[in-house]
Amino acid sequence: MFSVHSQHRSLWRQITAAVIVLSSIVYYGCSKHSGSPQGQLAENEKPQQLLPAKIEVAGTSTSLSYQGNSPRIEEIKRSDGYRQKISYSAEGIMLMLEKLRSDVLYEYLEYYPDQKGVIEGAQKFVLDTRTNSFIADNSYAFSYDDQHRLHTIATYNRLNTLINNEERGYSESGNLVEISQKPSSGPALKKTYTFDEKQGCFKNVSYADLLAMETDLDLMTSRFNNRLSSVTINTSTSTVSYSYQYNNAGYPIAITEKGASTKSFKISYG
Repeated sequence: MFSVHSQHRSLWRQITAAVIVLSSIVYYGCSKHSGSPQGQLAENEKPQQLLPAKIEVAGTSTSLSYQGNSPRIEEIKRSDGYRQKISYSAEGIMLMLEKLRSDVLYEYLEYYPDQKGVIEGAQKFVLDTRTNSFIADNSYAFSYDDQHRLHTIATYNRLNTLINNEERGYSESGNLVEISQKPSSGPALKKTYTFDEKQGCFKNVSYADLLAMETDLDLMTSRFNNRLSSVTINTSTSTVSYSYQYNNAGYPIAITEKGASTKSFKISYG
């Protein structure tokens, strides 16, 4: 029969062993997750996903604000009094773009998503100053390729007559490299583009391809990478070249555009 002291020693050994095991588990868990240099390295190696917040060119600045912490642009505001407001559904689908001048609404677009949330069309409304009411203007029908990229844009006038058909082509890396436009009247137009291998300034922005149609921010078509050259073939041929300065994350912070004239852009990120 064990003595009381023997029982106490046995119990103490069991408690000590349990504490050692538990301490080992806690130490291993901390080392594996939060305290591990390898874990910190993996976090630091994640590429930065920047969003453009301000673009400056020719004495005019354009500020972009976003919906919460999302990549969805909520407002595009220019220093000359023009601004655009974009509205979304609760699921983040773009539904409306409003254009204002000195805080007065003069034009807006309604976007029409299908059951899967893909925007398949849009209707533009413009202010009739005679009646001070909005009337339907051009409408658009969109189609997409098998990579869910904008492929064709059919434009109809207010009489529902097709007035332009645009087709887009992409490189293997996803960059827009060709636009072909066939208007119902007038000569056809073709644009071709080349790109660098850096981070596109609008790479992470939602609906940039559709927003580029209704804003003066042609940079929005630079999604994955940045445009190096643009060749437009219409009744004549014109070429524009682009050069860049980049930040440490590979995004452009300064752009020089050389064509018939030279423009310099400055880009800041949020």
